[in-house]
Amino acid sequence: MTDNLLNVLAITAIGMGLVFGVLLLLWGVIGGLVYLLADREAGMPAAASAPSQAVGAPVAHRRRQQAAVAAVAVALALTADAEAAHPPVRGAPITPWQNIIRGSQARERGRRR
Repeated sequence: MTDNLLNVLAITAIGMGLVFGVLLLLWGVIGGLVYLLADREAGMPAAASAPSQAVGAPVAHRRRQQAAVAAVAVALALTADAEAAHPPVRGAPITPWQNIIRGSQARERGRRR
């Protein structure tokens, strides 16, 4: 009996060791990929990244801002249309099944009193 128990514990320890070993390996691989593929300009000071900016950078920034404003306007319009088509329901009506169950519960409570 103890031989079987020792075999089971050994197999369990090996399996758990493999699982955690693979998790640590994946953690290292993902950390390495994040390090290798990270944007290097994000950590640089503003003076170091200024010469690399193109002449058209303000125009591109303005276009991105306009695109963001347009996206928000469209999202708000779609939300307003969806709310107009399906107004929020307060105190939604109950189904016939719920009505039967609640009625039987009320009858049960009435019998106890």
